[in-house]
Amino acid sequence: MQKIIALAFVGLAITLTAVGADTDAVPPYSLIIKLDSRYNRGLILCTGVRPGEPFNVTWFAGNVKSVVKGVLQKREAEWYPLTLTVYQGLTDSATSNSQTEGYKLKLGVWKNSTEIISSAFNDIEKRDVLLVQGECTTGADAPSDRW
Repeated sequence: MQKIIALAFVGLAITLTAVGADTDAVPPYSLIIKLDSRYNRGLILCTGVRPGEPFNVTWFAGNVKSVVKGVLQKREAEWYPLTLTVYQGLTDSATSNSQTEGYKLKLGVWKNSTEIISSAFNDIEKRDVLLVQGECTTGADAPSDRW
């Protein structure tokens, strides 16, 4: 009887170890996005992301609706593939723009992009994206070198 109980505990310990070693149980990441466009001047957004799980952040500022959504993929070598869509537009008119872009992010390294939406209207959008390990921090305890 004692051997059966001991084997049951060993089996439970092996099962718990295997569950704890699951690669999908990775710590959360933070995706920091800086937007500079005619709709969002100097906006900094931070959201928690997990590989393989879609994220979607929507906000309103007056009559401007903005959406950032995408999926961070599992790491490939030293890169984290990211598909990111940024939608920005006016809620009271048909004026808007939406871009989907693929990134290969390296932890702790900013990735910059600039899109010319309209050269006639000098409509240029800048996007900076940073992936860091851990949760978003704000306030006085946020490391300034992180963002």
